[in-house]
Amino acid sequence: MPYDGSLNLKVANKTDFQVPLRILFLMVLLAAILSAEPMLMVIAALVFFGARFIWLAARNDNNPVSALIVFPDGRVKLKYAANDRPAADGLMDSQQWCTQRFAVLRVVTDNTMRNLVILRAQQSSGDDFRRINMWLRQNFYGDTDARKVFGK
Repeated sequence: MPYDGSLNLKVANKTDFQVPLRILFLMVLLAAILSAEPMLMVIAALVFFGARFIWLAARNDNNPVSALIVFPDGRVKLKYAANDRPAADGLMDSQQWCTQRFAVLRVVTDNTMRNLVILRAQQSSGDDFRRINMWLRQNFYGDTDARKVFGK
């Protein structure tokens, strides 16, 4: 695989985070029960997580991104889950971060800015995730400025 080629990455969606959010909720609920004011803390936890779950369920993302192609010069191509919508071109913003298990990429298209989560476990090729992780850690896209391209 050439090192100057594009990266094909699968993007995580909101269903990938339901299990970790529920585990976090159970842990917060347990901590609230063991606190000095259990009733107040349990009610606060229920209100906070209830609002969060309702917000995630009500959030209607008609066009979730299913795949991302990243080019070495900072350009990206977003592929949508719905096959009827054509792929969109965009540019990596200079505000990304990564760990060994996931990366958060900030992508600017002509009219929107998206934060896309890339999970290492979902990638078909571990090399692509290692390469994007290395590029982000070395601030490879640090001089990419989307405002120059899209006039924002």
